[in-house]
Amino acid sequence: MATKIGFITDVHGNASALRAVLAELAREDDLTCIYGGGDLIGIGPDTNEVLEMLFGLPAFASVAGNHEDCILRLLAGDPPGSPPGMEDHHRWVARELDRRFIPHVRALPRVLAPRHGDVELFVAHYHVDPEQQLLPIDPEPTLEKLETYYAAQPAAAILTGHHHDGHFFARPGRAYVNPGALGCGLEPVARYAVVTLDAESIDVERRVVPYDREPFLRSYHERNVPNRAFILEHVHGQT
Repeated sequence: MATKIGFITDVHGNASALRAVLAELAREDDLTCIYGGGDLIGIGPDTNEVLEMLFGLPAFASVAGNHEDCILRLLAGDPPGSPPGMEDHHRWVARELDRRFIPHVRALPRVLAPRHGDVELFVAHYHVDPEQQLLPIDPEPTLEKLETYYAAQPAAAILTGHHHDGHFFARPGRAYVNPGALGCGLEPVARYAVVTLDAESIDVERRVVPYDREPFLRSYHERNVPNRAFILEHVHGQT
């Protein structure tokens, strides 16, 4: 019997985009669960709105991304290890974070390896080394490179994020899926994937849904989000 799952990644604190995707997924027949590829928060200002929606879902599981790592290090009193120019932003996110969500964020694993019937998945924010540290982003992924990365991985579908452009590669018995960032991009669309699995096949649909992002963009100014000029220009294409 086939299993249908939703996959989202890199929501990046964008509640408007997430709301649009969850509305689409709610219309799916027989959707078993939704997996998240990390970076649920950071970059966007809607930290608590996003976590409220996701952690309130009846069947949702996610890995941690590098932005969660930065926030958790700050909450532990350590240097965040933020990318250049983003430390003030991460400190703001950590201050804004509703404390009731902290245990949920802390509990996010580095990888997930769920099974659905006879089919195994592998979920990670990005490719990791043997110590489960993220590898540098490869801006030009190929099937051959991914086959090398995951030669020892038995999963039928490898679900990742982090590289906001996304990718999809497949060969018999294996699919590599990154739908692209849900909450970041130059266009007012949110990206996600629906993956249907059975013992014989893997069907992947990478989808986009439009949303009204003007209120979201205005909120950077209304909420005085640190590093907003850099984020709006380089992440959302606003000058």
